Amino acid sequence: MMQARRRQIARLEKLAASAIEHARRQDEAFKARLKHDATLHAIGLGALVLYGKANMHEPLSEAWQRCSQRFPYLKHVLDFKQPSQAQAMTIADIVRRDVLSDLPGSTENEKFQSLFSAAPAWLLFFTFADLTANLLGLTLPDLSSVKNFDRSEREFTNWPALPDGKFEPRPRPHRSSFDISTSDAAFAIDLSKIPEEQWTRLEHKRMSSILSKLPPPNVPSIHKRT
Repeated sequence: MMQARRRQIARLEKLAASAIEHARRQDEAFKARLKHDATLHAIGLGALVLYGKANMHEPLSEAWQRCSQRFPYLKHVLDFKQPSQAQAMTIADIVRRDVLSDLPGSTENEKFQSLFSAAPAWLLFFTFADLTANLLGLTLPDLSSVKNFDRSEREFTNWPALPDGKFEPRPRPHRSSFDISTSDAAFAIDLSKIPEEQWTRLEHKRMSSILSKLPPPNVPSIHKRT
């Protein structure tokens, strides 16, 4: 009997080890995807700062048009009215070399840090660059002057794509739509790209927990399908 029990325990340990390794690989892949997306976001932001001369008093579409004077092919990319990850990837492919060449620093992370240190607080806040900075391990400047303004859920769910609208300094509701941790925000963004019927039970449970932190209607659900 004891030998049979030991064989059962050994089998369970083997199964558990396999499950743990699978979860570890999934976690590493998840983190790699997020870092890749954060890099796309940072490169696009660099273009807006370096070549678009983003101005708080105008829509970012104006800054994007100034960027397209340097990178003519951007005009075709910007014709897509709904920002997406594919758009962010294409923009990064077009501007990456120039952005990384023109930012000071000897490594990619140093270059991104110089960008985030110099970019205006309203632009960092409006574009959800605080999420990007956290994922890339960068230090943000003081955002206290803007952190109490409201932000668009549309721009949040479109990350790593950058907005083309105008920053509106409207005080946010008492309970913010985005008063959630960076890891929860990243999880929600990543999971929202997967059909809901493919979510695991644990993913449903975590998403429900995240959504419970959001304010009641009239704010649409992060994972609402259109």
